[in-house]
Amino acid sequence: MIVLGFDTSSIICSVGVLNDGEQTALEFLDSSESHSIHLISMIDRALKRSRIQKDQIDLVAVGNGPGSFTGTRIAVTTAKTISYALQKPCIAVNTLDAMAYCIPCTQPFVCPVIDARKNEVYWRLYKCIDLKLCPETDLVLTNINEVFKICPQETSFCGSGVTVYYEQFKKTYMDKFNIISKEVLLKIGIQIARLGQMYHRDGIASDPSVIVPKYIRRPEAEVQWIKRNSSGKETCE
Repeated sequence: MIVLGFDTSSIICSVGVLNDGEQTALEFLDSSESHSIHLISMIDRALKRSRIQKDQIDLVAVGNGPGSFTGTRIAVTTAKTISYALQKPCIAVNTLDAMAYCIPCTQPFVCPVIDARKNEVYWRLYKCIDLKLCPETDLVLTNINEVFKICPQETSFCGSGVTVYYEQFKKTYMDKFNIISKEVLLKIGIQIARLGQMYHRDGIASDPSVIVPKYIRRPEAEVQWIKRNSSGKETCE
């Protein structure tokens, strides 16, 4: 099975290709530029390096957030377009799950943390059991203090939330916590492909029409629109 996987929900744009479970290409870019500028060309390069034609793709896997609203929309829209054009199945993979699988299991727990701005973070705690990850919490959006309340000291942390709140991590865990460099997240496209392939084999729905970005929080534009259109207006029952 040939799987194309990619994620653009953060500052990192990552594209990976698997052929019968083996990595044949990985393209990544760590840039603040809009990923819409580079994603298609990165996909083309990854397929070319793999010596694979687009019509040979068996499955498209995409990170559907949480993360950057714009970045997540770019990835989901691109994945659905490819899926419809090639008439191939498409699988959505939670970005936090894919991030967690990028983190080495050198500690009993791993926790990807994404900065959500407004003094909040997206995060999820996983327990490492025989190199497999078992979720210990739901995917949540909270303030950083909730991470400190739940996550034990023997946790490997990674993600933009760690960078933003580094001093608070340091103060809370007294230098006894494990911070994983963001470089491990450059390969998230491959992890998206691996998880997508696993979900597909497990029979998880792969209809592109049902795939949507996982925002958790409403986009700011939507919040402002609701405020403008609801203030002072009566509701009709």
